[in-house]
Amino acid sequence: MLSKQKGWWREPWRLSLLFAVLIPFFSDFSTPVWAVASLVAALCDARRRGASLSAGPAGQLLILYLAFILLGLIYARDRFTSLGVVLMWLILYLPYLAVTTVLCNRERLKTALTMLAAVTGMIGLIGAVQYLLAGPLALPVPIQLWQAVDEAVYALFPVDFILNINGIRPAATFNNPNVCAEYLFMVFPFLLCAVFSKLYGPFLRGSSVQPPSLHRSRMRRAFFFVCAAAAAAGLAVTFSRGSYLALLAVIGVFCVFYPRKWPLYLLAAAAVLLMLPDAVIGRFLSIGAIDNSIAERLSVWKVGFDSIAQHPLIGIGPGTYNTWYLLRDAGINAPHMHNLFLQLLTEGGIIGFTLMGTVIAWVFRDGVRLIRSARPGQPRYRPELRSEQRMLGVALIAFVAGLLVDGLVDFPLLTPRLVGTFTLVLALADASGHLYRGEQVHALRRLLPGGKPRTAAGKGGERL
Repeated sequence: MLSKQKGWWREPWRLSLLFAVLIPFFSDFSTPVWAVASLVAALCDARRRGASLSAGPAGQLLILYLAFILLGLIYARDRFTSLGVVLMWLILYLPYLAVTTVLCNRERLKTALTMLAAVTGMIGLIGAVQYLLAGPLALPVPIQLWQAVDEAVYALFPVDFILNINGIRPAATFNNPNVCAEYLFMVFPFLLCAVFSKLYGPFLRGSSVQPPSLHRSRMRRAFFFVCAAAAAAGLAVTFSRGSYLALLAVIGVFCVFYPRKWPLYLLAAAAVLLMLPDAVIGRFLSIGAIDNSIAERLSVWKVGFDSIAQHPLIGIGPGTYNTWYLLRDAGINAPHMHNLFLQLLTEGGIIGFTLMGTVIAWVFRDGVRLIRSARPGQPRYRPELRSEQRMLGVALIAFVAGLLVDGLVDFPLLTPRLVGTFTLVLALADASGHLYRGEQVHALRRLLPGGKPRTAAGKGGERL
């Protein structure tokens, strides 16, 4: 293992995690660079430990979905853009492999959560500042941080991209406020996990980590709390009603599993109500009202159901351009089905829907099993790990709840950075199952029939 004097940035596992969590911070076109960089750093770390690239159960199930959408190129209406979607998923499988490979012990998992909290807090803070400057102060500031860079780069592509968003709804580092809000609610459960549990992240410390002092523990918890508050503020000013509901679902899951923290919930709710602008509160209260947005969704869903009836088994092919053509032919100008379930059924039919549904269900299963194994009397019960293990399980369940609630009115797997966030959560789920429950993580080269599972994490990892 590297010594402290060499610097944490010279340890490839830290770089791999950093590159993976930075994917949402930069433009979509840079996603392949960060994905490949994360994988290369993970390979360097694996070589030092005598390990190899690994995939857990959720990642193996995702391979089946990737194989299916690859076959969808045969019958897709727009094969060019469908190929782009397939390549997007394949590229963003690389960070999954990288993160699953490097998370071979609990301290690395905690470091990953620390990095994720820092990046998410920055994105939320950028969105909140954008709203403050463009809204109340009426300053001419871009509500898309990378708008100028995106316009210059995407002008070179043969496909038209809609980049200009009017109004004061900030998109932070993304190019759409709804997409920004979806990223924030997807990672918010893990910020709450860090705030409420006894997790502490050795973000800038050496490999030999000792239990922190009470002062340091409080400072870290304060850091996570500030990051979570910034993420919540950034989500609030996006005016994304679907993500509002998703965030409520996330918080609701934590309320169910941790009802004794109700004073903290009430204090946080009161602070939010006092600080939120009237426009945000009005947007939230408009949930359920039939406006142009809701009316359009109802028309879109009707077209989706008709398409599913015509192509029930394998759908019309991967990618939102195929559904966009379908909606355009029906006289509706919408990019997708505004519903996760309808989009998956329209693109991949019953087969595609079942494959992706199985992946999401496996994350939920991992959360449930982490919670169950944290109970006294279970085979792998360890009292000193009970808090963090249970909290990680609740975070995974909350992620699934938020994803499904938002999926009722939107498509939270639309862009590369959202897909990258999804695969990152899969990696956290598989790594948690391996570290806390001893679930097998297989070397990638041994996934073929007859291969042997990896039951140890290599040198420097925890043997379960």
